[in-house]
Amino acid sequence: MLTTGSIVLYKSNAFFVEQIIEDFFRMPSQPQVETDKHLYLIDNSPTDALRFLADLPIGKGRIYYEHQPSNLGFGKAHNIAIRLAHDQGARYHVIINPDVRFGETVLDTLTSYMEAHEEVGLVSPFVSYPDGRPQQLCKLLPRPWDVLLRRFSCSQWVRDKINRRYEMHWLDYSEPVEVPYLSGCFMFTRMAILERVGGFDERFFMYVEDIDLSRRIGQISKTICHPEAKITHVHSRGSYHDAKLLCHHISSMIKYFNKWGWWCDAERKEVNARYIPKDAKL
Repeated sequence: MLTTGSIVLYKSNAFFVEQIIEDFFRMPSQPQVETDKHLYLIDNSPTDALRFLADLPIGKGRIYYEHQPSNLGFGKAHNIAIRLAHDQGARYHVIINPDVRFGETVLDTLTSYMEAHEEVGLVSPFVSYPDGRPQQLCKLLPRPWDVLLRRFSCSQWVRDKINRRYEMHWLDYSEPVEVPYLSGCFMFTRMAILERVGGFDERFFMYVEDIDLSRRIGQISKTICHPEAKITHVHSRGSYHDAKLLCHHISSMIKYFNKWGWWCDAERKEVNARYIPKDAKL
């Protein structure tokens, strides 16, 4: 069985990416599922200084590098890898950010879970900061005021109230749980489902493409957070510190709500209602 992965690079830290590649190819001592692995590096950087990563001994012959100096963006670059994975006959494909780390059992755990649950199209691990603090990356489908108020409100009380609902703070993560929006930092997908939805929507240059993909996968299969699999994520929140990235984020949010609906989005209302407990303190 073939599992493929893709990492989109842009002036990425070579040492950190090398560690991720080692994480990807490292096998547990007693795997639950026997798999072969291939990894695609799509490099949006101005130069191909990271090309050497394709020759790392741990992935020799199983790492494909493609340089795209025009900077295609996150989703479009991953779609190149998804098409290559399809041509190789991959059963599963994992979308990986260049700022995560994970142990040798993570891919094996997620593969085994997918093998046992054919109704699942997307599964993601439990994500923490490097210092161990959990990241609230399981979310509802966003409403426009969720995005605006949690980002720009001057009131901490308002931001906290929005986040309690949007980030599903009632979840205890004691077992796999279905959620409507999973972070793009690590998305383990069933290739057959990924092909049915057409991969990423390339209208989104960066940001929000994971919300859109989670939503489309969720229309035809289950989207699950599996807390037994754990990863760490630096999560620099670049758009909070960089005006150019903030513009990309705002542009993508506008495209998202233009696509799915701003104030009138019946599907969003119905989907979110399924996941909010009646006794949730919001």
